[in-house]
Amino acid sequence: MIRFADYTDAAIMASVRGCPDRQNYLHSQMHFTSPRPVISLLESCERCGVTPSVSSRSLTRVETCDSERLVGMRKEDFTPDAIHDELWRYSFQESEDGLGKLGGGMIVPTRIADIEITTVSEKDFHFIVDGTATLKVTADWEIPGKWSGDYPMKFSYEFDSDGEIVSEVSCSIDSSAFDAGVDDYEAYLVERSRHKESFQRDVLDVVSLLEQSISPLHRKCLHRLLYANVITALECYLSGFFISRIKDDKELLRRFIETTPTFREQKMSVSDVFQTMDAIEKRANSYLFGLVWHRLSDVSRIYKNVLGVSFPDLTALRNAIQVRNELVHRNGRKLDGTEDELSETDIRRVIKTAEELTDHIEMEWLRRVRR
Repeated sequence: MIRFADYTDAAIMASVRGCPDRQNYLHSQMHFTSPRPVISLLESCERCGVTPSVSSRSLTRVETCDSERLVGMRKEDFTPDAIHDELWRYSFQESEDGLGKLGGGMIVPTRIADIEITTVSEKDFHFIVDGTATLKVTADWEIPGKWSGDYPMKFSYEFDSDGEIVSEVSCSIDSSAFDAGVDDYEAYLVERSRHKESFQRDVLDVVSLLEQSISPLHRKCLHRLLYANVITALECYLSGFFISRIKDDKELLRRFIETTPTFREQKMSVSDVFQTMDAIEKRANSYLFGLVWHRLSDVSRIYKNVLGVSFPDLTALRNAIQVRNELVHRNGRKLDGTEDELSETDIRRVIKTAEELTDHIEMEWLRRVRR
């Protein structure tokens, strides 16, 4: 704390530079031997819009203190515990600038820890406090879920004599921990744009057509086409996602060859080894392009054996694929002679079912990558 006696007449007058009443005090050659006249001067400044270096509020509190007539804070009062709450309030509760340093809107600060003060210097009646801290942050992704990490923080703030921050001199937050921790996430986003977003565009096309005004005579045919198209869009996603993974990863390609019965059962002579190795990718692609991607038993097996991605319960999707087969191969007629009557609700339901599988695959794959 700073004693009132530490404030010289010249220092007090300098703190209110710009106040109209300042000249009156100068002409009267007043000596500030007690807080009361100073409080009057500071209050006058505040009423006319001048912000003094020392607030009248701090001196008002001091005037009622009979023991040591204390005013404000001293350099030694700026400890980590003393500035913790103010550092958090100024940087991340009331300032958008602090949040902007975190590396993205998905990053949420949770608390400040490990505050260390390196220097405290005086500036008029204020203090420049330099130090470091650790900022605890979290990120809440739809996939794979929550992430948490530590951001090193280096700061320099100007505090007033009440211990409140009045301005930021500098503040840097090192978000490289986040950047390093999400390289796999960014790679995932690139791949996601190629497959998941392509699937979503196909679904949006279906929804757009579904919402078109159409005569009842044509609605039946349109609903059949749209229902089948949802399954087709899902097949494109399943094939594209899987093929891109083994194309970019030799180990996954090898696992695919070693776990797929078609390749595992083939025999070859030693003289054919190099020729087979040279053509292995071509043979893998040929097999995958010929795979029927709505045969969920085959597809779920290779996803699990090669990518380590297990499918959820597929009962609803299997039923939808059965309807799709009836639409494509028998124009909607079932084996018992009845027809599939598809409503808008049926189409939205199959869209939801397909989306649940794609979301599950995305989540499971990213969890595997992050391990």
